[in-house]
Amino acid sequence: MFAAFKDIWGNQALLAGLGKAVETGKLAHAYLIMGAEGTQKETLAHAIASAILCDAPTATGGACGHCSSCGFLRGGGHPDCHAIYPDGQSLKIEQIRALRDEASLHSFMSEKRVFLIFQAEALTDQAANGFLKLLEEPPAGTHFILSTGQAARLQPTILSRCQILKIDRLGIAELGAALHAAFPDLQPEEAAEIARRSQGLPERARQAAAPEALARRQSDLALRERIMHGDLTDLFRLAEEMEKNKDEVERLLINLSDWFGTDLGLGQADSSFSAGRIRAIAPLLEEIALSRQLIKNVNARLVLDVLFIEILRFRGVLQGGRASS
Repeated sequence: MFAAFKDIWGNQALLAGLGKAVETGKLAHAYLIMGAEGTQKETLAHAIASAILCDAPTATGGACGHCSSCGFLRGGGHPDCHAIYPDGQSLKIEQIRALRDEASLHSFMSEKRVFLIFQAEALTDQAANGFLKLLEEPPAGTHFILSTGQAARLQPTILSRCQILKIDRLGIAELGAALHAAFPDLQPEEAAEIARRSQGLPERARQAAAPEALARRQSDLALRERIMHGDLTDLFRLAEEMEKNKDEVERLLINLSDWFGTDLGLGQADSSFSAGRIRAIAPLLEEIALSRQLIKNVNARLVLDVLFIEILRFRGVLQGGRASS
């Protein structure tokens, strides 16, 4: 897969450092990309691989996108670039042995070879030990790029032999601007709303900004308005309408958690909500989480009826006041 540094949103200092390393030929033999799910870890890994293999990197060190190597990457099959993902729940020793055998061969198109290991936290102990030997004595011209969202699960010896690259969430304003640039038809206020709800995660924001997602979002917003402003009779009617479709109920519960959690600025540095209000809404978020568990075995209408009563009780907090008793 081909990717360029310009495909990464934000993280300009990180990208500048990588570009300089490509430009000066001072690339590390192993990189470990760390970041939350949705922070473009995989895209960054492919962008680094593309830059390493590119025949004519740009002035800023990124892949040119036009040479033969970039063409092979665009086609999904560069002979000097290999990627492995977990086989089921883990990265197994057999996969590492195959990688080691491949790494022992000569390159085909250039003097460099790149191996991508995604979800590196899934390495079994045996696989991690086998991979460590490669890291300790890497073949000439070979680069390893790992990504993980759970670095604590990796062996310390692997961490110590990789150059760490931390890819961060974006600020809400920065993500909104990037969204508007990527989707020109998106109104600035829509981009800002999607950025806020995506909690600074570019991949989540991209998915939410896709045309089909926007259409679904309009329906979701109408449903949210009904829940936030309907009376108890209307909410009970809504529960009755939804009870036969558990998938839709599950989606609603996920959305409720997202709506209320994001509205309270959970996980956002620029939240204007006080710690007191976050504590005040915590019982409602716990009730939603409980509802998601109950829905598997309990009548959906009953679960929603109870939850909607709780939402009515907490409307004051959600709208800036206090919960009713």
